[in-house]
Amino acid sequence: MSPTVMRTATKTTISNVLRCTVSTLDQPMMVVPQQRNSATMPTFLPPYFAFLANYPRRSFHSSAMQSFPIRRRRRGDNRIGEAATHDQQEDTTSGPRSNPLQHTPVRDVLLFRKAASDLFDKLERALLPMKAKNDPFILSRSRGEIGEIFKLDLGPKEGFYQLEISEEECVFEYSSPISGKILYCLSSTTGEWVGVDDGNAFEGILVRDLIRQCQGLPDL
Repeated sequence: MSPTVMRTATKTTISNVLRCTVSTLDQPMMVVPQQRNSATMPTFLPPYFAFLANYPRRSFHSSAMQSFPIRRRRRGDNRIGEAATHDQQEDTTSGPRSNPLQHTPVRDVLLFRKAASDLFDKLERALLPMKAKNDPFILSRSRGEIGEIFKLDLGPKEGFYQLEISEEECVFEYSSPISGKILYCLSSTTGEWVGVDDGNAFEGILVRDLIRQCQGLPDL
């Protein structure tokens, strides 16, 4: 090949290379973000693939939610506070209020002693007919350190009822397997034996307790 032909072929080849290079550079090229496997990925991609590579990816993540205690208002809180304030105002204006169920007790020792003895006689007469329907059913009266004692023994299974007089305090203590221990006094207003704390009549409590454990009713 002559030198002239070689020069012409070389110019043509260089011209084609430059033309391809210029056409390639005219196309927009985008850099792909470097990933962990960037060593195996090309640095430049055609526009379409570069667009997909740089398309914003949506990432989903969960964050720890902080929970705060919910403060709930209890029903009636305001009304209770208003009622307490109202009661305090009444106490300061009208003075202490007395319990209408409480009675003024008899303080005369002789009068109290006689009334207590009459009560024991009444109980003995009212309970004696029940002895035929209940066994054991043992009635007894004795003298204690502070006053007379009336006792009804129903045996170890059912327990016993007891009334113990305190002549100094003008009260008696009633104890039963059902109601436990309750203090009673003689009301100076009604003449009945009533609870010191609640004002309930003694005879009604005694009958209520006996019908739960015994057959028949006392004739009070």
